[in-house]
Formats: sequence, C-alpha cells, structure tokens
Amino acid sequence: YIGWDKKTRLKNLNMVANNWRFTLTDKAPKNSGTKALSLLVKHGVKDWMSEYNTKLVLLETLVEAPHRGTVYKASGWIYVGKTKGYTIKWIPSKLREEYVRKGWTVMTEGDRFHKDKVRIAKKTSTRKYVFVKPLTKAWRKYLLNKVNTVT
Repeated sequence: YIGWDKKTRLKNLNMVANNWRFTLTDKAPKNSGTKALSLLVKHGVKDWMSEYNTKLVLLETLVEAPHRGTVYKASGWIYVGKTKGYTIKWIPSKLREEYVRKGWTVMTEGDRFHKDKVRIAKKTSTRKYVFVKPLTKAWRKYLLNKVNTVT
C-alpha cells in the first residue's frame, strides 16, 4: 500500500506507529472509541516527536475477526487489506534458539530501540484486517524518502 522497497521500509519504519492494543467493552459510552482514537492522533504525533525525535506520519492497526474495524472506519482510517497471517514479535536474543526450534524464523537482529533482542515470525492461521491513518497529506512522500526533512 505504501509502495516502498525493503531498504526504504527499514529506514523509515520509525515514522509509522502501530496501534496494537485497543478494546471497547459493551458498556463503553457511545462514541468513546472514536474519541479515544482522536486523542491518539492528537497526542500521538507530539509524544512520538518528543520520545523518538522523528515525525510520525502514519498509524496502522490490525483487527482480528470477528471484528470488522467499525470504530476505525468511523474515525477515518483506511482499510488496505489483510495480513498474510504471520505472528511477529521481539524476543530476548538469549531465547533465539529456543524459538527457532519451535518453528519461528528470525527476521532481524536488534536495533537501537530493541537492543539485545531478535524479531521473529511464525505463520499462523489468522489473517487480520489492516487499517491505516495518514497523519499528514505528504505521508507517502515522507515514507518514500521524497521529502528532505523528517522533523
């Protein structure tokens, strides 16, 4: 959807944040989901810059069936497709061989945010819905290195 190659993705992934934990209960007040997502956008951009000194230009989230992402659609997020069905996570480097024996694949070694960790992946049967929320009109230019500055 973004149109980047692997090298560009690895370089600019720090401008994308994943909203990986969001749950509403049946007792949640009406419109509280869209209000919470609005606050995420408003404060997330500032907090991201403060924490990482990098411009946040895109949010992404994954929605697992039977949910359909209704609150994201109502908040202006864009459905871009389904995942391939992999589980991806960071683990301590010392657990690497244990996970490899269990069928996990090592994707990347630690980076400046994940020192002494390894990013691993394993195929699962669950494909999730992917939604994105652009935070600036030029988001794709930032992610494709077509903008001179990222701050």
